[in-house]
Amino acid sequence: MAARLVAVLPMNEALDSEAAAAIAVGLPVVRFTFLDSLEVDFRHSTWHPPAVTAAGKEGGVDGGGVGGRLLPPPLRGLHRGFMLSEERYSELYQQFLADHNIRLVTSPQAYARAHYYPNAYPYIRAFSPRSCWCAVPDRARVDEAMFGECVDTVRSWGCANVMLKDYVKSAKPQLVKVPVDGWKSLAECAVELVRLRGTRFNRGVVFKEHFPMHFHKNEWRLWFVWGRLLSCDYNSEDSMLPETARVPSELRQAAASSAAQLGPFVTVDFAQAKDGSWFCLEAGDGGVSGPAVSQDLRKFWAGLKSNFEMSSGDDAEGNSGGVEPILSPSATLTGAPSKIVIDIHRKVLGRLCADEATGD
Repeated sequence: MAARLVAVLPMNEALDSEAAAAIAVGLPVVRFTFLDSLEVDFRHSTWHPPAVTAAGKEGGVDGGGVGGRLLPPPLRGLHRGFMLSEERYSELYQQFLADHNIRLVTSPQAYARAHYYPNAYPYIRAFSPRSCWCAVPDRARVDEAMFGECVDTVRSWGCANVMLKDYVKSAKPQLVKVPVDGWKSLAECAVELVRLRGTRFNRGVVFKEHFPMHFHKNEWRLWFVWGRLLSCDYNSEDSMLPETARVPSELRQAAASSAAQLGPFVTVDFAQAKDGSWFCLEAGDGGVSGPAVSQDLRKFWAGLKSNFEMSSGDDAEGNSGGVEPILSPSATLTGAPSKIVIDIHRKVLGRLCADEATGD
């Protein structure tokens, strides 16, 4: 039997509609603030901590407890909120468990695996643009020389343009289509990215092959719970057009295989390329991925409730997703997608790079 599920959301008006949707489908809701420390706002929460029973033995308990008191089994907490660093998320995870006996569904290890692009890339690379990256330990000491190896790698691809982003976010609208042989060097642009992101910069710079998009901006967000597809929602206004294509079932199946390894609650975003092929934009932790343009929040939370309340998954700390983070872009992709998906990827690489090089 799975542990009881509670919805865990920060106190912010941007999350009020999600909290209302969770309540509407019958989930207890915990609202909190997380500045220097975790504070649960019981005035705006529909969940309150249960009473604990006295210990049966003087000076200790059997089966675990706090201060000589027995605690019931931890609740399963489904976090929906804003992006946090791995370190901050780990603090949030530990404080909810220690102070309120709520274990968040996604462990800190699984969060980092899905949240940081270099960690997620080995799982999605068969249907993603080629990518490489360089860690930036101190953004105040960034210089062009540190990006030399990545620049050499990009040049070996033979593509015309790349996108630059940090390990989590881009600096849109800047640096989303950077010429490999432009008037400003790629290394200069990487330094510029660090400057543009400022205090929001995350860990390092990713150089990602740029694919020209379909003339209808056709983007979709796929949500997965323990590798099961929860929903596939259009994530751009053009995707609402009746003639717009949907993500092929073969890619949805491949993404499900990848999602099962990434973590218990993840997103995988796809876009349609200029020639009609599909490629992966990114993966992410489901707890900090925003609702898609088309998201029906009540239906979304009903699906989360039914899936996470099923007796499935692993509640053991650190084991969500079943594997440790992978940092190397050359790591072997376990559970590789089918040949069809890999062929789709190769067609995208070949045709789109040729189109960009010739200006078609």
